Amino acid sequence: MAGLEHYVLDARSQEDFSKVKSVGVDETSRAKGHKYVSVFIDLDKSKVVHVCEGKDASTIESFRTDLELHKGSARISIISVAIRHQHLYLE
Repeated sequence: MAGLEHYVLDARSQEDFSKVKSVGVDETSRAKGHKYVSVFIDLDKSKVVHVCEGKDASTIESFRTDLELHKGSARISIISVAIRHQHLYLE
């Protein structure tokens, strides 16, 4: 494991998302050729809470799983979706 990865994993293991209530999601391209990542932000704290590959409904499930692993509740509100293809998330 690379040095930086160790610190990132250690910090992520200590995250507590129990107070996350409102989340925004956006997509961005990570490379040429239409490879995307979705970024989930705690809108109350202006803090990135999850990043995953893709821009479809599976990213919502990835976020939900990660949220619950960090004491969060799946009963949050995703109140902001700032993406060009919103329908992909709603499948």
